[in-house]
Amino acid sequence: MTRKWRERNPNAFREWSAKNPNYYRDVRVKNRARLRKNDAARSAAQKLRKPGWFSEFDDLVWTEAMHLCILREASTGMKWEADHILPLQGKLVSGLHVWNNCQVIPRSVNRSKGNKYTP
Repeated sequence: MTRKWRERNPNAFREWSAKNPNYYRDVRVKNRARLRKNDAARSAAQKLRKPGWFSEFDDLVWTEAMHLCILREASTGMKWEADHILPLQGKLVSGLHVWNNCQVIPRSVNRSKGNKYTP
């Protein structure tokens, strides 16, 4: 949906959602194998990006980043995510799953940047 269309039809999505309450659940059920495959590929990539010197400190920083996401969501009402500054599977650059490659950013920003790195 484009911005202009949403401006012309402000209630269209709400009405469609009311008529199709199980659409997203049905899509997930229909594509379960593909979704599992994608999840497994992401997990495997993350394991490959954990260096041999990955320590308790790295794990602590990522755990604290997850807790910070929850705290920020409670205080701001926005969704937050722990993100890799250098993406794990970027086309130009590939980062590691370590403490200094971690940042907490709004979900909308994280989802919009995808697997791209912009210095």
